[in-house]
Amino acid sequence: MVPTRRARYYTVGSALAAAIENSASTRTIVQPYTGSSVYLPLLPSGEVTIGISNALDFGRAYSDPANPIKELRALARIYTTPYGYLVPRSSGITDYAGLKGKPIARDLKAQLSLTSTNTALLAAGGLNEGDYEQVTIGNVQEGLGLLVEGKVAATATIPGSPQSQQTHATIPGGIRYLTLEDTPETNKVLGEIAPGLSTFNVEPGEGMPSIDAPVTMIGLHQFLVVGASLPDEDVKKILTAVWDAWPRLQQDVPSLRSATVEEMAQPINAAPYHPAAIAFFKEKGIWSDANETHEDSFAK
Repeated sequence: MVPTRRARYYTVGSALAAAIENSASTRTIVQPYTGSSVYLPLLPSGEVTIGISNALDFGRAYSDPANPIKELRALARIYTTPYGYLVPRSSGITDYAGLKGKPIARDLKAQLSLTSTNTALLAAGGLNEGDYEQVTIGNVQEGLGLLVEGKVAATATIPGSPQSQQTHATIPGGIRYLTLEDTPETNKVLGEIAPGLSTFNVEPGEGMPSIDAPVTMIGLHQFLVVGASLPDEDVKKILTAVWDAWPRLQQDVPSLRSATVEEMAQPINAAPYHPAAIAFFKEKGIWSDANETHEDSFAK
């Protein structure tokens, strides 16, 4: 089981590994790597059995024009992290149209996936190249710092994160997350620019003081990913273990509370599902016509 260097991935990976070990009587080792570009190529060979990756990263690896890893397979969507653009409430900006002509933190020097995510977000909000001043940042934290200093009109991050809450407390009047239209058209724009993205509705809740009304952001969908050669029997054991342990896993790991077990098969995968996963989801009654249509798209 391979989480990335991020603490959240490691926590989720450790919990899932324990569930698999307890259910399948199989020894598991949780091994951190520096990033998905390091461990995703190890999945097809079996050097790594399972990885946790967001749909953008493994979708880019699967579809890379220069060196695609076509042997990657989605196993299950396990949770979703909301992500969106925010502005100071005092700015008076209430929608994406209000950002026209303003400096916006968009490109990240070392995180290509977030650069494409931000570009897709702005386009889904109706803003294209030339509609705003593009500002390059080193990381998400730098973008929030520039927002506090008034050097950018908007930047993007995860709501409820410690950095987001600190920014909300630092800026007089707090921050506001901008909302997208939750429509097929919006999702089409997102998918065309950054395959694996879709709209995600966020409700007010504990730990998110900046959100006082429902807002539509995007979801960074996190998947279990394997190699195509992983035996069907192993896939079934893994999915059965996770499925059966899901209520307990949600109690122990807050990140997993954003998804129900029935949403494991959502048709938002950026690489095909493993055939044994499809069989498992059909057995559970959660494989849909939308899944079939989405799977067919990978053959084109």
